[in-house]
Amino acid sequence: MRKLLSVTNLAVLCVISLGAATLAQAQGYPNRPLRIIVPYATGGGADALARLLGPRLSERLGQQVIVDNRPGGATIIGTDAAAKSKPDGYTMVLVTITHAVNATLVKKLPYDSLKDFAPVIQIYAQPLVAVTHPSLPVKTIRQLIDLARARPGQISFASSGEGGGPHLAGELFRKLAKVDIVHIPYKGSAPATMDVLGGHVPLMFAPVITVTPFLKSTRLNALAVTASRRIQALSHLPTMAESGIQDYEIGSWTGILFPAGTPQEIVEKINAEIQRLLDNPALKETLTAEGSEIVGGSAAEFARFLRVEIDKWAGVLQRPL
Repeated sequence: MRKLLSVTNLAVLCVISLGAATLAQAQGYPNRPLRIIVPYATGGGADALARLLGPRLSERLGQQVIVDNRPGGATIIGTDAAAKSKPDGYTMVLVTITHAVNATLVKKLPYDSLKDFAPVIQIYAQPLVAVTHPSLPVKTIRQLIDLARARPGQISFASSGEGGGPHLAGELFRKLAKVDIVHIPYKGSAPATMDVLGGHVPLMFAPVITVTPFLKSTRLNALAVTASRRIQALSHLPTMAESGIQDYEIGSWTGILFPAGTPQEIVEKINAEIQRLLDNPALKETLTAEGSEIVGGSAAEFARFLRVEIDKWAGVLQRPL
C-alpha cells in the first residue's frame, strides 16, 4: 500500500510540476521571435495577410514576428512543418479553406487536420471573383458559358493549387454551368495570377485581395463574385446567381493554428492580441475594402468552425464534382 501511495504521490507531483512549468512558460511568453508559417508562395492573399498582421502583432508582443513562406504540396509542406514544430507558442501557421479540403481530398496526410493542431482564431472570410484576361472575348458569365460550350476542353482556369478555394470554385462552375474547362494548378495565388495577367491562362476564380489592383487598371476583366450577395469592394459586379447559375456560392477563409499541445494560456493570449488587431478601425477598413468580412471570435469558435468545414467538404468531395 505504501508503495502504491508513493507511486501515486509521484504522479501527482509530476502533474503539478508540469502544470507549473507550463504556467511559467506562458507567463514569460514571448521572450524570443515568433514565426507565422504561410504554406503559400509570396505575393498571394495569404502571404499579404500574414505580412499585414506580422508587424502589428510584433508591436503588441514586443518580439519580432517572422513570415516563413513554405509553399508546395497543396499547402501540406508548410502545414506539416507547423504540425511537427515544438508546441511552445513560437510557431503558428496561417491556414485557409484548403486545410479543411485536404482532410478529404488527400488520402494520406502526414498529420491529422484536427488532432494535430490547436485552433487560435479565424481571421476573415472572403468571396472570390471570376476574372479573365482581356484576350478572352467575354464580358459576362453568360458569354463565358456560351464560349466554353463552343470550345469544350479548350478554356483553362488557373488556381492557387489543388483543393484551394480557387480550384473548388472552378470545379463548382464546371459542374453547375455544365462546361468542360481545364484546371491548371499553381503554388499559390500570386504565380497563378501572373500567368493570367500574361495571357497564358485565360480564366481564374481569384481572391478579391489578389486581383483588385489589376481590375482597377483593367489588366483583368471581372465577371462576377462567388458570394451569395454583392460585396462592398466590387458592388457593381453581379453574383453568380444573378448571372444565371443558381446554388453557386463559395468563398475562402483564413485562420491561425498552433501545433497541438501548445499551452492554452498562450493560445488565449495570441487569440486576444489578434482580436485586438481585428478590432482596429484602420485594419478593419483595409480588409473590408478588399472584400473581406472580419470574423474573429474565440479559439473554441474557430475549432467548431473547422470541424464543420471539414465535414462539409467531406460530403461534397465524396460525391463527384
